[in-house]
Amino acid sequence: MWQWLRRRTARPGLEAEVLRGAPLRARIKTYSSANGHVYQYVYRGWLSLAAGPNVLTGLEYVFHINPSAGAAGRVTVQLLDSEIAVCEKRIGRKLLDAERYAVAKLTLFAAFDDAEDSSALGRPIVPSAQRIQECLETLGRL
Repeated sequence: MWQWLRRRTARPGLEAEVLRGAPLRARIKTYSSANGHVYQYVYRGWLSLAAGPNVLTGLEYVFHINPSAGAAGRVTVQLLDSEIAVCEKRIGRKLLDAERYAVAKLTLFAAFDDAEDSSALGRPIVPSAQRIQECLETLGRL
C-alpha cells in the first residue's frame, strides 16, 4: 500500500527533496524582529549540500516563513563544512548536532533583525566562522 501511495504522490520530472530531522508535527513559532516585523516560521528539516568539484559542502537548514507583511516563502541557512572546520579548530572540539541547529536558528533570527522586508530573505543565509563562534558564545557553549 505504501508503495502505491508513494507513486501517487510523486511528481514526475521533479527530484524529491529529502529533509531530515523535521519534527513529526510542525510547530508554528513567532519571532518579533528588532526592526518591528513579526515573523511566523516553521522548521522543516535539514539536508546535505551536494559534494563535488567547485561545490560547497555542508548542511542546509530549511525554514518556512510567513512574515507579517509580505509573501510567505522558504528560507535556508547553510552551515558550510569549511566554516564549521575553522570554528571547531578555534574552540578545540567538534560541534554537536544540536549546536549546529541552534546556530542555524540564531542566524535566522539575526537575518530577521537585519532584513528590511521578507524579499531580502530569498537567498541562502551563510554564517561565517566568526558568526558561528558568536552564536556559540550566546548559547553559553564556549
